[in-house]
Amino acid sequence: MNWKRTKKKAEVAEELVEVVKKEVEAEKKEARAAEELADAAEIRVKNIEDQLSFIKEGKDKTEADIRGKLVEFSSVDLEAFEDGFKRALSQFVILHPSVDCSIFDMDKDVKDEKLVEDDD
Repeated sequence: MNWKRTKKKAEVAEELVEVVKKEVEAEKKEARAAEELADAAEIRVKNIEDQLSFIKEGKDKTEADIRGKLVEFSSVDLEAFEDGFKRALSQFVILHPSVDCSIFDMDKDVKDEKLVEDDD
């Protein structure tokens, strides 16, 4: 009788070992799947970081282009103003040759009927 119980206990123990082995394999499989998900997530994060970097570089380039255009347009506006002033002055000289036009200055303005430095 003792022999039968020992044999039965051994069989139960073997079954438990098999169950534990299966559980260990299942846990290993889940761990591998989790590692694969983590690797995929790292790749996605890297891709997003690369895209963000690309966007920032584009933004910086765009801002620099806008600043350059602003400087360019400001200089064009100033040149247009200077050209307009010179044209108006040359027309005035032709229409009123007796007037001394050396006092005209495009950097001056009239305030209180006096020529003053322009504040702009």
